[in-house]
Amino acid sequence: MKSEHTITQGQLVFYIIQTQIGIALLSLPYTLFKVSKQDAWISILIAGIFVQIFLVIFWLLNSRFPTLTIYEILPKLIGKILGKVMVFLYAFQFTLFSSAVLIFYGHLLKIWVLENTPIFVVILLLVFTGVYLGKQNLRIIARFSVFVSFFLLVLFVLVALSFKDANFLYLLPMAKTGWFTILKGSKEATLAILGFDAYLVIGPFVQGPAKGKLKAVTIANLFVTLFYTYLVVASLAYFSPEEMKIIPEPILYLIKSFSFGVVERTDLVFISIWMVMVTTSFVNYLYIASTGVATLFGQPSHSKFVPYVAGVAALIALFIDNRETIKFFTKFVTNAGMVLVLFLPLILLLISYLTRKKETGVKNY
Repeated sequence: MKSEHTITQGQLVFYIIQTQIGIALLSLPYTLFKVSKQDAWISILIAGIFVQIFLVIFWLLNSRFPTLTIYEILPKLIGKILGKVMVFLYAFQFTLFSSAVLIFYGHLLKIWVLENTPIFVVILLLVFTGVYLGKQNLRIIARFSVFVSFFLLVLFVLVALSFKDANFLYLLPMAKTGWFTILKGSKEATLAILGFDAYLVIGPFVQGPAKGKLKAVTIANLFVTLFYTYLVVASLAYFSPEEMKIIPEPILYLIKSFSFGVVERTDLVFISIWMVMVTTSFVNYLYIASTGVATLFGQPSHSKFVPYVAGVAALIALFIDNRETIKFFTKFVTNAGMVLVLFLPLILLLISYLTRKKETGVKNY
């Protein structure tokens, strides 16, 4: 396989991180608080355990088919016709994830920064950038994820400033909401941090032995879990429970409360950084969706399909323009993602064991 189509295990770590950390970053504390209240941080930790279980399933499936993506595994395990149908559904699901990124990106910028700018202009600017980057080979896209990940340090420092005014009594008593509610919140958290599913597509292109790949995705999952826990704890400790009920983007409001001399609107500085991170998440989803379309049409390169996937994602995003529709769309995408992204790989793994089908004569490179 050509070197430009392979990535290192270190690049895999950052690719997974950047696919997971995107639109959910700003609103996750609020989303979880609605379910788990002050125990939202426990829900995140449990969600991290769930994600690790799914990652092990993905890794086991990849270990049985080291050089094949999920799109290529499907026809081998469930037949060509049904396999083609499922390849289409997977590619379309990743396209819907791309649409979700565009929707939240457009509406947040409309509310916080560009009030008088038509939302289609905001969305199309991200689409054009995404198409340009998404047409590149996997190694370039992975390097971009590595570069952008360093911006997370800025967010870490900005959020750390909130702890001087934090009241950790807001987090007590622990487990007050009950473990059933906490587990319900962990389900919401798992769906909110989807992105680890990218391993189903890029796993075969990662250099090194199978154990190294598992270590890489575990590091990525551990980082994302702890980072989101950090953000949730900061939000819960800074805002009172009554305030958390009415603040949809607590991280932005938290950062907005700080000023540094000539920099008065710190939130706008952060939004500028957040825009770059969202672009990375959008590009990563474009890549894995267009790879599925390329597989469906029997083409070796994903590049020519990127504009079409981005166009479909943009059209969907432009038609979803009110709060109720967004809520319905988000629920639909996450529930569909639970079936396709989380449970179907487990079924495929079981089928591969029962039928004793696996790729032979190859090694993980």
